[in-house]
Amino acid sequence: MLAPLRYRRLLRIPLRSLTGQTSSQHPAHTPAVPITKHPFNRNSPLESLQFLTRPAAKIPIRSPAAVPTPNNRDVRILKLNFIQALSENDSLKTWKLYLELKQAAPDSVRHFLTVHVLRFVQLLARALPMDEFPRKAVEDVVEYCDASLSDVLVKRWLYVLVYREKLAMDHVWDAIDKREAKLNQQRKLKPSIPVVPYLGAESLQFLLEAYLRQNHNVFSKKDMDLVLPSRLFDYIARKNLPLSPALCQRFMSEYAAFHDGKRARGLWDYMKASNTKLNYKTAEYLIAAVARHQSSNFNNKDVMDLVSDVTNSGVVLSTRMFNSIIRWTKLRGGNLWAIDDFWFRNMLRNNCKPNFTTLTVLVQIASVSCQKVPTPMQAAFLVDSRLSAMIAATFKAVETGDIPAYPPPTFDQVPLCAIMQQFAATVCKYFSSIDRIAPVVILTEYYVRNKNLSSAVALFDEIKSKGFHPTSRLYGQLLKGALIDGNDESIQYLSSSASADGIVPDKHLYHELIKADLKIGNVGNAFQLVDEMLQADYLGVSSRSARHVLDDIMMADIITDLGERGLYDVIFHLFNRIKSREGGYHLGPLVASKLLSYSAPITSSDPHFASPAVFSSSESANASNSPIPLNRLTSKSQSTTFYPPMSPLEIIAYYTAQQGVQFDDAICSAAIGAVIRSKLPMSTMLDLFRRFEMSGMAITPQMLCYAAEAYSECRNVEGVQWVVKVLTELQPEFKEWNMDGEVERDLWKRVWMASLVANVKSGFLEGVVNAIHEVCRLSAGPGSSGTEPINFDILSAVDRDRILKGINGLLIMKARAHDVPGVVALIKIITGQGVRPSVSALKMICWKNLEDEVNAAMGDNWL
Repeated sequence: MLAPLRYRRLLRIPLRSLTGQTSSQHPAHTPAVPITKHPFNRNSPLESLQFLTRPAAKIPIRSPAAVPTPNNRDVRILKLNFIQALSENDSLKTWKLYLELKQAAPDSVRHFLTVHVLRFVQLLARALPMDEFPRKAVEDVVEYCDASLSDVLVKRWLYVLVYREKLAMDHVWDAIDKREAKLNQQRKLKPSIPVVPYLGAESLQFLLEAYLRQNHNVFSKKDMDLVLPSRLFDYIARKNLPLSPALCQRFMSEYAAFHDGKRARGLWDYMKASNTKLNYKTAEYLIAAVARHQSSNFNNKDVMDLVSDVTNSGVVLSTRMFNSIIRWTKLRGGNLWAIDDFWFRNMLRNNCKPNFTTLTVLVQIASVSCQKVPTPMQAAFLVDSRLSAMIAATFKAVETGDIPAYPPPTFDQVPLCAIMQQFAATVCKYFSSIDRIAPVVILTEYYVRNKNLSSAVALFDEIKSKGFHPTSRLYGQLLKGALIDGNDESIQYLSSSASADGIVPDKHLYHELIKADLKIGNVGNAFQLVDEMLQADYLGVSSRSARHVLDDIMMADIITDLGERGLYDVIFHLFNRIKSREGGYHLGPLVASKLLSYSAPITSSDPHFASPAVFSSSESANASNSPIPLNRLTSKSQSTTFYPPMSPLEIIAYYTAQQGVQFDDAICSAAIGAVIRSKLPMSTMLDLFRRFEMSGMAITPQMLCYAAEAYSECRNVEGVQWVVKVLTELQPEFKEWNMDGEVERDLWKRVWMASLVANVKSGFLEGVVNAIHEVCRLSAGPGSSGTEPINFDILSAVDRDRILKGINGLLIMKARAHDVPGVVALIKIITGQGVRPSVSALKMICWKNLEDEVNAAMGDNWL
């Protein structure tokens, strides 16, 4: 059965035999033990995961003296043995049989090997042990089979250089030059060899991918202004290779995969200058690359201008293009109004019908951006009114097949549970036409998050009964839910099912099980898995990412879970542990923003995990020099306030020291909050803004809004007033940031809400009243003069609840301080709007014996 990897001891060695350096071949496996014979251990439910990773069988290597001479061997038997070893993925045996075949019949077997050369070279490139020199083996095979110019085989040879020998790209290009020189020498002896470039389209695409991966998607300083790496571009120019539409499509697909919108737009400009035709797929990759780009230099208007440019080039826009833009606009932190105004309505105007993928993307956004609203019975999660309208229109489009009428007459918030229920029914109804498992993953994640494992398992059973093959990510989510619930029966069932489906541990399964461990408090077990992932060194030939890799998303999730548990110190020890590994660590924007959010003094409010994790005294003394195994972390401490070992400025310095990195809104907002929480002087904040501008990040009104909200959390009224003053001076320039109308009002409302919170926490009644006036003025619309009295009826439900919460909090504070005039003034504000003080506020008034004075000022019947 597939149980969480956290408990396995017996599995650790087999796992490393598949992913580490102990086994680089793929022999035939011994028959698996029947699933029903695997015992289940409640205290260690994942020890029975052995069926997932059977130990590799050792292949006996015979000494050269034991090999019979060629004259005593039947060539036919050698061929049959070669085919059998090839089918068993036995690289070493296949290689030795190849050498025997060459020696037995060097000319007659060439045609036989040519038939199998592609599969043979692929096996040698991936699995031949390094002591057998896979690079020379591949070169020998392609030369013997006269296939030196096959682009597919050249790509396999490059794979050995990049991923097996781990050469830097400059050394890879040196090896390419040597191969070409050798090929030119062979042409002199054999003129029949065609004079064509050694690298074809597939090889050039692979070299671009390898360059982006090795440099963490960052161009070196000498290549910063180029659309392609310099040596790649020089090769294309030297060989007079045209940047054909097909080759541009390959390059653009890599920029889309690595989220490099800057280079994608540069390549598009180069295509226009050289009159290269833009085909549909290249346009799709171009839009995806720009939409996925993390830098705030690419806003919605930039993407809109690009879409218009693509349309003018004769490419017809598609629903798929808009789906990509909508999804990545939200992932980059875009607002829902931008998705609605810029993209959903434009999709309908261009006669692009929302499809099931559109619905999946919008439901996924709703599941992570819904707002918790208290109700009389229990808390409900409501979806934004604009997003609810887009989802309703997309449901109609999927049902009727027509482009729906939009926008609707009214926008209303809809409970998330109602949307997910309708989405589940739609998934089951149109399941036969679904080509991806993403809708099922979204539903499963929702069920697990709401502790509804039975519905998740029922959906899983239904899709399996209809012939859909579950993925490791889906199994990971289900197992996470079963582990959190402690459901042994579900763990057994899912383990057996995973065994039958041939699921093996990969990064998706690791990710979910690590999150489950952290959720239930098994931090040591979670970090055992992290250590195993750091030791794994397996890269797939056709995969863009490592099979076991601690990527930016997983690292950010681990940091978030540790922060929620109050294990703040562990976060930075984990970061130091990963930095110290061989090859260093590239700090991505997502992890940088998470580290910054914890890089200031924090006081935990979790009663069960209020104490941050620390090391023993001997470990603490050496923490900076020698990383400590993660499973030795503990959560015992004497203090409830955590002082991080790294300042926010240190993290920013580490991040900016990396080549070509850029700031985004998440990093800037986290850095601003960390600097403010650290109570550094205002000059530090101005210095931080200068650093942002030097890195190409504009200081936008949204960034100042982040500063206002951070100041309010720290009860810094002066800081909020400083932001209000700066924004007032910048207001005439708001149009340069595409801010007008509703967007500008929303931003000012956030700032005045921050002012309200800061004044409530500081006990300043006048500031609270002024902030309420401003929020009401902004809610009244552009025609408001600002002199109208406070009116709660024009406020949204969310704004009204926040203001009442602030007033009641200040009312309790004033009552505790025996400030009767302040208590009376606040009561008059809310009773004038038909609202009574909260029960807690009334209790405080009575407890401090202020009821007589309040009644005297308000009258006996004011309640």
